[in-house]
Amino acid sequence: MPAQIPCPNCHNLYSNSAAIVQHLNDSTSCWACDGRPIGRVRPDPEVQQHEPEEDIPCTQFRYHPSSGYVFSQGLNIMEEMDTDQFAYRHRNHIYYPFQDRAEWELAKFLCECLTQTQIDRFMHLKWEVEAFGERQYGEFFTGWEAFRIQDELPVGATIVPIILGSDKMAVKRGTGNIEMHSTFLTIGNIRSDVRMKATTHAWSCVAFIPTPKFEAHLDYQGILQARVWHKCMDGVTVNLKIAAKVGTFIPDPFGTIRYVYTPLVAYQADIPKAQVIARVAKNSSPVSLATQSQFGDAKVYPPRTARHTLEQIFKVLQKIDPWKLNEFQIAAKEVSINGVHQPFWRNWHLADLSVFLTPELLHTCHKFFFDHVLVWCKDVLGHQELDNRYKS
Repeated sequence: MPAQIPCPNCHNLYSNSAAIVQHLNDSTSCWACDGRPIGRVRPDPEVQQHEPEEDIPCTQFRYHPSSGYVFSQGLNIMEEMDTDQFAYRHRNHIYYPFQDRAEWELAKFLCECLTQTQIDRFMHLKWEVEAFGERQYGEFFTGWEAFRIQDELPVGATIVPIILGSDKMAVKRGTGNIEMHSTFLTIGNIRSDVRMKATTHAWSCVAFIPTPKFEAHLDYQGILQARVWHKCMDGVTVNLKIAAKVGTFIPDPFGTIRYVYTPLVAYQADIPKAQVIARVAKNSSPVSLATQSQFGDAKVYPPRTARHTLEQIFKVLQKIDPWKLNEFQIAAKEVSINGVHQPFWRNWHLADLSVFLTPELLHTCHKFFFDHVLVWCKDVLGHQELDNRYKS
């Protein structure tokens, strides 16, 4: 006699599995009167019917009563990650299990650029770290200035380095040759490779400062325009200067509250604008005490600090009223400064001229090469010889 198979519900015996399936499909057999199988949970009737989709040729669906049961509620992948024994570390260290961002970027590079075999060979290399007594500089926080500023601040304070940039631009030439100074601002907490991409919009235009024409002698136009520019910058940066002095509480991108200080660490400008910022004469360096006659010397001259410049202004102010333009301008030029008596950075805590006036690529490198180095080469070699060397 062939072996018989019992029904899992009513335990009746059937000759084969096909007979059991046929028996289960018959709702008059072992299903209870309420439509639910004994010992099981059947889905609700409304979820058993499915409307046919247009791209499927089948026009009718039948639901098998013993398929697709929901037995309990489980965890998805993200919830399982939160139950890991080391999940608490992610709340305090976003790069865990890596030590820092640099180590995370190395792992990301290996995964994106190498095969698994190459990664295994890389990880088995023997590394040796040697100290050569040299320090590698890159971002602002890799330099000594960041540590010097941090030492001046209260314990727990966060530095938000302010980076400014401005240049004179023409508004319209057809009706009066009107010009203005566009001023831009960013922060040093943003990586430089991200900050310098135009698509990231990391630079924010904070002001358009006018260049007015005064009803005065031409000799006084420059000094009056410089005073207007410093006065406007004084108002634009007033909140930053307050935060640089006493600090302020602001949330970071993660929503945590930081005690923030905003020192001025860089101002990108060409040489004429840098001289206006440092309020020095046109024949003087904006970052050192050297004058035009000393530019070719091999001697390293002392830096032009904010303290030194403010002392020079104070000495002139003790003798002459700043609004007696002719007398004040003459006295200021004797000590290699211009006629601005209230520079905007005078009360910006921890701001120093020789530090925040940084060279920029266009004028310091490109224009310097074409305006000076290339001219020297033409004088030494001659135009024809220089062209022949470039051709070769």
